[in-house]
Amino acid sequence: MSSGNNGSVALGIKDAVIAGGNSTSSSSGGTRKGGKAVSNTGSGNIVQNLINNSRSSAPARDSTPLLGGGSGDLPNHSSAGGHGGGDDGLSGGGAPLHLKGVAWLLGVAVVVAAALFGLLALRRSHAVDSVPFSHVTHPLQPTALWGAVRRPYPTGAWWTNLVLNKGDNNVAVLPYAIKATDDNGLQISYSYFRHLSTKMVQADLFAPDMAMAAVENTGTHYIESYDPLSVGLVFPTVNHLQHNRPSYYRTHLVRGCPYLTVEYYGCHPLVTAANMITVINGLQYREEATFQAPALTGSVFEITVISGQQWMLFAEPAITFRWTKDGKLTSISSYTGFLRIAVAPVEGIKPVLVEHWRAYPTGGDVSLDYPGGGRGGEGGGERGGERGGEEGGSLSEGDMMVTYQWRRKGEGRLLMLALPHHVEILQDATLVGNATGVYVTLKGGMTAVLGDRWYMKEGLPVPVDVGKKGQKGEWTGDGGGGFEFRAPRGVGNEGQKKVIREAVMSDLAAIRKGDFKRWNKTDVNDPYWEGKRMAMYARLAVIADEVGMVPEREEAVALAAAVMTPWLGGTNDNPFLYDTTWGGIILQSGLSNPYVNFGNTYYNDHHFQYGYFCYCAAVLARFDPEFVRKHKRALTALVADIANDDDASPSFPLARHKDFFDGHSWASGLFEQNNGKSQESSSEAINAYYGAHLYGRATGDKKLESFAKLLLAMELRSTRWYWHMRNDSKVYDAVFAANRMVGVVGGLDATCHTWFGESLEYVHGINLMPFTPITEALLDVGYVKEEYAVLSPVLTRQEEPVAEEWKGFVYLDHAVLDPASAWEEVQMLDKFDSGNSLSNSLWWVATRPGAGEVGKGEEGGK
Repeated sequence: MSSGNNGSVALGIKDAVIAGGNSTSSSSGGTRKGGKAVSNTGSGNIVQNLINNSRSSAPARDSTPLLGGGSGDLPNHSSAGGHGGGDDGLSGGGAPLHLKGVAWLLGVAVVVAAALFGLLALRRSHAVDSVPFSHVTHPLQPTALWGAVRRPYPTGAWWTNLVLNKGDNNVAVLPYAIKATDDNGLQISYSYFRHLSTKMVQADLFAPDMAMAAVENTGTHYIESYDPLSVGLVFPTVNHLQHNRPSYYRTHLVRGCPYLTVEYYGCHPLVTAANMITVINGLQYREEATFQAPALTGSVFEITVISGQQWMLFAEPAITFRWTKDGKLTSISSYTGFLRIAVAPVEGIKPVLVEHWRAYPTGGDVSLDYPGGGRGGEGGGERGGERGGEEGGSLSEGDMMVTYQWRRKGEGRLLMLALPHHVEILQDATLVGNATGVYVTLKGGMTAVLGDRWYMKEGLPVPVDVGKKGQKGEWTGDGGGGFEFRAPRGVGNEGQKKVIREAVMSDLAAIRKGDFKRWNKTDVNDPYWEGKRMAMYARLAVIADEVGMVPEREEAVALAAAVMTPWLGGTNDNPFLYDTTWGGIILQSGLSNPYVNFGNTYYNDHHFQYGYFCYCAAVLARFDPEFVRKHKRALTALVADIANDDDASPSFPLARHKDFFDGHSWASGLFEQNNGKSQESSSEAINAYYGAHLYGRATGDKKLESFAKLLLAMELRSTRWYWHMRNDSKVYDAVFAANRMVGVVGGLDATCHTWFGESLEYVHGINLMPFTPITEALLDVGYVKEEYAVLSPVLTRQEEPVAEEWKGFVYLDHAVLDPASAWEEVQMLDKFDSGNSLSNSLWWVATRPGAGEVGKGEEGGK
């Protein structure tokens, strides 16, 4: 982790050149937590089987000529450049950060390339050796589908279905979903046509509505480049692979684009509808045997298929198609240019699509601005004429500005689509009213936005009662926006403090005796359960400190350090290893079993697991800085595995699990999933970035502190939109929203069950835990009023009564509404989740707004 001043960082990209390659793949599957064996039964996004597949059909990497070179390149009509083009320099103050998403740029000449790779290999080797865990080669090796991507691989990226197993499973680009197939090219689905909503599932089902390919056989595809907002995919034809002639097509899969764009180089475009095309530009296809469809020449084609779907197809330069009855449009000659296709869900969107089709995105960079720093990103300080005001307004303490800089080609104003959580914080954007709400996704209707840049002001919520005159309790936070090591308000009265002190002593006494019956599970060889345990000890330390128990605080600090030390030193029975194949910290146990420890070794759930380590490390940095100095290298590596703020790192990818477009993280790693990536425990993702933020704060790493705070704020906002379902939800249908909490969000589906069960307390509890000061930013009173009404009936369930550890989360949820009742409820508990305790439960209740009077009668004893 590198230190720096608050300021600007830019997450960009550099091009990479793609070649094929032979290797063996073994991928797909998924697991999740709960202490039970995960069964591979169920539906859609919840269940996958591990599939071992040997892929040898792709050509060797070194045999493929460089793509994109020679006279076949499309002209660039914009100074912003193509995929990876543009100026990566920073115009403002602060430390620059550029995401080199695809690893490295290969030189055109073999000698130059060899020299470059020699230098970079030296740099990588030195940096990777600094990761203080034993190094190991992963049993799953990247296949040719990864193209020129090199370590560290973005194992949590939204598009990994393109490179796992055969690389032909669904990817949610939004508003479309796609599949990259060897036989049919790029399959395009406007999945909302098949929208499904039930009590337990809301989904947009994939079916190939249209496909874009070439007459020439391809047989493979692979990644050309990627950045935080896009991925570039290339389909080389047989002519390209075998005859050394430029002949291929590529697509820029850019999030939020209302068109799918394919660039063709020296091949014959082929556009196929899943159903018969009945009308093109007013000409109706007739069934008579004597009817001969004419050749169609032009740049704009209005298409109707037999199902009633309407699509718009655009070409630059103009193209001539042969139209056949089987639903195909085939170019009559070799073509170099680009095609764009867009669904027209309503008639009124067609003029908008016609107006804006010539400008298309090739990628996107993300710039981050913090208070007191300058602005980074392409284009310098000039923002053009698309925004009013003073560049989105000044940044107050706690605010952060997120800028999307779309890289584009072509002429005219760029048309893109924003999700609901974007719109909530967009600054002075130019919106297109008659194109808003037309395109609908699993995450709701999208809003049309014009322009090459989006500016969004992000920040953490302001605690509801902090700063108000006459508030009960006093501010005891640590600054920086209200949510730090302590709650925004302290424990309110001496009666509460007395009970909490007794609880701290009781919890510590049980731990000293080795009486772990008070907690639901321990597993010294699992970083999830051990992470929860050490974080629970760290919480005891913070709580003891808050209520003036210094000896107990020191005891809890020592306990936390004792649990963490074997993991950092590699002396436990299931040690951390550094994976030199993919670039990350994994477990020894998973080398022989992909599913063990929730799929950790295959990069599932790292932020859930290591997030608890981050929180514990932050507390130790606060109270035992010598421990952190002693283990600095190991702690730095562990935090970087999930919250790496250096996009040039040769050891870890940038923010491994974070999706900078959807805002939230994806928990699944190197497992193929039918409906795209998924994430279950939104609250544990929040905990991960909260822990990393506190670690940066406690160690003086300002860059990490600010970067992790942004990751945290984005996760909170997206969780409130896409996991929390209110009565007036603008995202989910009423029948599904009645559950009030989503269990798992996937690329194309959302479910009200979890990886380990369907019980209501599981669905809600896994998205509430752990309870720490940041939980207040997650659970606002308005939402909990609706959510608790759905959850609380489980407390009276007679058949299969709620387990005590899950009951505790229901009580803590109740405390948001009624701290007085919850104060009594938690004192009746005799068992807790491994990451919770009696002390933490009482602390949470006592620090709720309005809890100042609770427990006053206990000042003289119970």
